[in-house]
Amino acid sequence: MAEAGHAVTIVAAKGSRAPSGVALIEGPPSWDSLPPEQQQAYGRSDGVEREFQGQKWIGRTYNGWRAHEQAAFDFYRDSIPDYDVVLDMSWSKWSYTVKKDEIIGLCHSIQPYQTPPPREYPMLCGVSRGHARFLTQRMQRPVRVVWNPVNVEEFTVTKDKSEWALSLNRIMATKGIHLFLDVVDKVKCKANVVGDDSTLVPDQGYVQFIKERCKKSAYASYYGLVDDKTRNDFLAQDKVLVCMKDAGYEEIFGLNVVESLASGTPVIALRTWGADDILSPETGVLCNTVDEVSDAVAKTMDGTLKFDAKACRARAEVFSRKMVTNGLNQMLESVKRGSRW
Repeated sequence: MAEAGHAVTIVAAKGSRAPSGVALIEGPPSWDSLPPEQQQAYGRSDGVEREFQGQKWIGRTYNGWRAHEQAAFDFYRDSIPDYDVVLDMSWSKWSYTVKKDEIIGLCHSIQPYQTPPPREYPMLCGVSRGHARFLTQRMQRPVRVVWNPVNVEEFTVTKDKSEWALSLNRIMATKGIHLFLDVVDKVKCKANVVGDDSTLVPDQGYVQFIKERCKKSAYASYYGLVDDKTRNDFLAQDKVLVCMKDAGYEEIFGLNVVESLASGTPVIALRTWGADDILSPETGVLCNTVDEVSDAVAKTMDGTLKFDAKACRARAEVFSRKMVTNGLNQMLESVKRGSRW
């Protein structure tokens, strides 16, 4: 947005760095940097109801994140009226408690509220078409779509791939890492398990379960949380990214899918909202069952299924920062001129 000529301010955790030409409001330290006792204190104070002008609405977050966001809100509350438009990407949308109409609420969870926020035009957005349809039905409010942008320039297309499958996802049961290991065992292919296993993951018992399964597996290697360069190396070198889900979960977008395509690496995924928007027949396979995933992985490994690295990269460009920002810019300008939904 700054490159498009806008004066931009971001709110971020203490110690963050803003790009050149972007103002920064620093809030409290990031969640993952807090000592366990501070995380627990936030958890104890984390409620579910908020009230504004006599109306109540309910937000859902986990591990005390809501209370942590409330602490951050105190750092930027008074400055909200100063901006033409506010794009609130927090979980709990604390900015809705301020008297300002030009606030767009971009939702990054399946359903952030049990009831709609208490305003005539909450201007909610989902990050995929399926997500927006779901929120529209649940909230009984119109919801638009803003795809998550990816800096595709960070990723390099590599045509010569290894014979390894990759799971790149937060180590959570809903992300189906255990199902990925089931596929690996069935297909008997080498595999890497990479993803956030920090305290942001609420179930550390599940993390240990996956680690143990990888130790006992003849095929899977566990890496957990890695730095950006190592992540990029996995995406560039491995033959296919496999994305699973479990327990009724929906992946509302899937940055990993776009990042994989930007690296020229195809994706095999259980059908979900984000993958529906992102994948095409030239860039991957959408599956309805775990058995279909196993079959697609086996055919990719033996060469029966082939994908074009250039087509993968071209598809990723649709979700580049430039393309997504162009659409977002039009939305923000229309809100500034008085558009509401």
